[in-house]
Amino acid sequence: MGWRVDTTVKLGISCARRSQDKTTRRKDTRVISIERITDLREVAQHLNGTPKLLTRLSQKDLFNHASRLLSGVFDFDGTLTPGSQWRAVGNLLSDELRVMDMDHYRWYHSREKATRMDLSHPDWWIGQLQEGNRLAVDGAWAASMAYMLRSMNVTRSQVENAGAQLPPREGALDLLKIIHRRVVISFGIEQVILGWLLFNRVPTPVAATRLLFDQDDRVKGCHLNVVGSLSKEFAVSRFRTLSGVREMEMLVVGDSVVDASMMLPQSFNVLLMPPGEADKTLAAFRENNLEDMWDRLSLILVSDSLAPLTELIRTARDPNP
Repeated sequence: MGWRVDTTVKLGISCARRSQDKTTRRKDTRVISIERITDLREVAQHLNGTPKLLTRLSQKDLFNHASRLLSGVFDFDGTLTPGSQWRAVGNLLSDELRVMDMDHYRWYHSREKATRMDLSHPDWWIGQLQEGNRLAVDGAWAASMAYMLRSMNVTRSQVENAGAQLPPREGALDLLKIIHRRVVISFGIEQVILGWLLFNRVPTPVAATRLLFDQDDRVKGCHLNVVGSLSKEFAVSRFRTLSGVREMEMLVVGDSVVDASMMLPQSFNVLLMPPGEADKTLAAFRENNLEDMWDRLSLILVSDSLAPLTELIRTARDPNP
């Protein structure tokens, strides 16, 4: 067996309850060391129940690295919120346009396993989604959404309010508050994310597709410099250049394999994996041969909450509060 339970630690599952002067329930969080990516299949059978931290690191190295974290890079959909900003914005569209947007969504995700076709088929090119062309498709998708919002005369306040209505993932706000130099990087819409951040009183710089507005504050298009699923690494590089953060002191949190591009060799890289999505995420590891991502991951957080990660960092910084 290439994995073992190193330890069981007590972590608060909701830091917010402390600020309300209520008793915080405690829940065991197991730290499980995994030597090989191939052992993830076996570990997946043991992921029910208490939150778990799956890591390649020893407990000593895990806590030592967590104690150094001063800056952070965060994905948005599925990470800071369990909701979808695209679905929230889609609610601003007419029924006809919403169907069109869903068609885009289904095509985008179905092309990963597109059927074979020869040159006699009219979709011999359009019907495929080559990995190297994904950024072009991401940009077209974002532009299409901007066009649809424009046709509905959607205003800036409507876009921002759509973001404000998205629920924070449990523990997300507390995690943001203990990482003072931070940025959100998303294949999404800048104003949606800013609306969420301002509503939750955690103002943070954002790298995402920026909608453009006319003099009446109605959507008129989007900026050419979009953030796609595979271009997040460039936003991370820019963040490091402008902030001067050291790689070893940077936390990176995402919930899917596309967030691997944000994860640097020496940053503290966390993949959030809600238990209900464990099979899907682990399958992505196996099917896409993501050995490179596995080698960069500091830990996989198996939980619906980010609170165990917040408490890990707090405990690492001050083991004897």
